[in-house]
Amino acid sequence: MSVLAGGRSRTAMGEMRYGWIADAVNGSSSHGLHYELYRPLREYDGLVFVKSMSPDCLSLATTYRSRNKPAVFEMNVNYFEVDGMFYYEGMKQTPEQHSAAVLMAKECNGLIAASRSIEEACRSINPRTTCVTDSVNMALVPPRVSAWQAGSRLRLFWSGQAVKMFDLLVVEEVLRRFTGRIELVLVTTDLSSLELVYEPYRSRLKKLLAEIDCRIISYESIPQLLRVYAEGGVIVSPRFLDSSYNLGHTEWKITLGMACGCAAVCSPQQSYVDVSRLSGGRGIRICGNSSDWVQVFDQMLGGSFDWKDEQSAAAKVVADHYSTTVVAEKHARFVSGLVNS
Repeated sequence: MSVLAGGRSRTAMGEMRYGWIADAVNGSSSHGLHYELYRPLREYDGLVFVKSMSPDCLSLATTYRSRNKPAVFEMNVNYFEVDGMFYYEGMKQTPEQHSAAVLMAKECNGLIAASRSIEEACRSINPRTTCVTDSVNMALVPPRVSAWQAGSRLRLFWSGQAVKMFDLLVVEEVLRRFTGRIELVLVTTDLSSLELVYEPYRSRLKKLLAEIDCRIISYESIPQLLRVYAEGGVIVSPRFLDSSYNLGHTEWKITLGMACGCAAVCSPQQSYVDVSRLSGGRGIRICGNSSDWVQVFDQMLGGSFDWKDEQSAAAKVVADHYSTTVVAEKHARFVSGLVNS
């Protein structure tokens, strides 16, 4: 049995990228692998650095490579390309992050990217790169407790760090247009971080939130977020697609809700387009401009949207392609190839 160590963050991302994957790999015998958290006094057959690129990590990767044991660098942010518009303090990757990521990418035997956009950027640094998407632990998905009823306000879900709410400005006029007919539910962190958003976007965002019907829920955990989604509604994820940072995002913002049977309406980010392709365009709508958003909401509110079919399709594409058991298989296959080569 090959034993590989990885790093696990206490964030939701760390739990999903390492914790869920490790549990799934360790519960299967198909690849002869066992994943565990790195312990300094143990010797491993290989290392997986999950978004870890400190000087100590680089040194450890070098040490393992000198022993002919693979080191894998895994990331969910495009640190290699830094260009475009940046909307809040800390959104733009620092020169130090860029340099550290490049050094790790060159030193490691292989790279795992969380999105195809990041994978494309990685290949220019290290050709032994693969895309392993984010996943949804289907064991945590609760049953749907309600569905949208014709004549009631359309419930729109958005989740994420409060500072990233600036993306809602992509559809600010659309949201205003449907005021009184929609309810925007924001599952998010401390709103004080809105002060990090640059002007004029900060003022525009605050004005928008004051003018539309919205309900704010404090984020606690992934199980709590899934319970909110199980109330029934639509996942929305508008994005400004004018920066290397935003372009590199994964599909996780929509697939968590889709797993609960929520249809998704979103911008044409590559990760979202991939979901739509896999679902045949059912359970998800890609909107390239404001007119597209208006058309979809009109259909949903006007009775021409097949809710039962669309909700089932949303849940099915996640179960078939983005569940942790499916994604863990891809992860283990790539790592096993490095260990056994």
